[in-house]
Amino acid sequence: MEKFYKRSPKPKPQSVQTNRTDPLVKPYVFQDDFCLVIDTREQHPLFHPLPKGLLVVRDTLTHGDYSIRGFEDRVAIERKKMSDLMSYIGVERERTVAKLNAMRDMDFKALVVEETWDDLFLPKSYSKVPAETIRQALVSFNIRFGLHIFVHPYRDVIERWTMDRLIYLHKQLRKV
Repeated sequence: MEKFYKRSPKPKPQSVQTNRTDPLVKPYVFQDDFCLVIDTREQHPLFHPLPKGLLVVRDTLTHGDYSIRGFEDRVAIERKKMSDLMSYIGVERERTVAKLNAMRDMDFKALVVEETWDDLFLPKSYSKVPAETIRQALVSFNIRFGLHIFVHPYRDVIERWTMDRLIYLHKQLRKV
């Protein structure tokens, strides 16, 4: 018997309470030497418009799409949209595993996916990657390689998640 999946409705953007203009969320506080590095290959980077006080440089990163100046070899955050993720865990799986092996000794590595968790596992018209393969790949990447995984449909929530970790990591790594 064929199983039918129903696309989960995305909540309305008005219901998101974590955007940068929300008065309940504190603004970012950047250390004087904090500099966000965005990979030159990142086509639609996060943080537009830039938060007040954020220094950004575009540079070629060996790993990931986002890092911290001076800690590029220790911190990497990779951002994927759904179609990119399907390639990442499907046809490019061997290349992905090699990348994750190369990142094994980094202090922090993460994958952020701009999508709802439920929609990750729905059939795709552009990919034949089964839901179970997606689920097992994410579990494998998390456990085998220590890859932090965050999935959310709203860009401002992904920006907050990413920046919160980069700011905290910067403070911790500066102490070493």
